[in-house]
Amino acid sequence: MVNALFVQHVSLVQPPLSCLAECYVARFSKNKSLEKCSRICEHATMRKIKFYRFETGRSPVEEYFDSLTNKQFEKVAFVLDIIEQLDIVPRKFFKKLQSTDDIWEVRVQQGNNIFRILGFLDGKDLVILNHGFTKKSQKIPQKEIATAEKRKKNYYNRKAKK
Repeated sequence: MVNALFVQHVSLVQPPLSCLAECYVARFSKNKSLEKCSRICEHATMRKIKFYRFETGRSPVEEYFDSLTNKQFEKVAFVLDIIEQLDIVPRKFFKKLQSTDDIWEVRVQQGNNIFRILGFLDGKDLVILNHGFTKKSQKIPQKEIATAEKRKKNYYNRKAKK
């Protein structure tokens, strides 16, 4: 199994916008030290990424990862590591999809293959990845977005019952 070594929780540090602005100034200004930038970023909140699970315990994201080759999965893990390591994640790796019910996309490209993992935010510090697929066209098919939105609704319905 490719995923046996993969850690299910990925953290993402995202400082408030005011911190981000000051960090950029501190990093690129000759008059300010990087020490100030580090002090500012200590106020950042930690985000975690978890995989959605059906009531049976199955995870569609883990199953999708199992369908990938080792090389493909290594690239996905690399991108998830980027999301974990960087304060500011480039949009080419992680972005909110327009015209959806707050669905977010993790984007991975390896050669001609384009992998997408969709999910949503639960509060301000928890990302739930709930659907993975290999993208064949430039635009994400509506059925893939509908699957992610349906799983999001199911997640919140089950969470409300607890």
